[in-house]
Amino acid sequence: MDNETHPGRQRGPDIVARKSGREMIVEIKGDTMALDVDLSTGLWQLLRYMKNSSRDFALAVTSSYIRSIEAVSYPLKRLNIKVFIVSQDGVTSF
Repeated sequence: MDNETHPGRQRGPDIVARKSGREMIVEIKGDTMALDVDLSTGLWQLLRYMKNSSRDFALAVTSSYIRSIEAVSYPLKRLNIKVFIVSQDGVTSF
């Protein structure tokens, strides 16, 4: 597996993971005072990369985002955007 990371304000997706000819673009959003704005930003960032059908897309967020993720679960499923909930105990799929 070949991976790239672009932490902070570096240009590009936060993580690009490659395996068996597929890429997964992952945007990571942490806890802030404006979870809804950060979620919207993360979705917009993913939409910019939806130019290639050989890519998969995901958001990695904390459990603080669960209510917001539930509110947009239908469009996330339609767009095939995976959601990973990250905690100190590990990572779970939403």
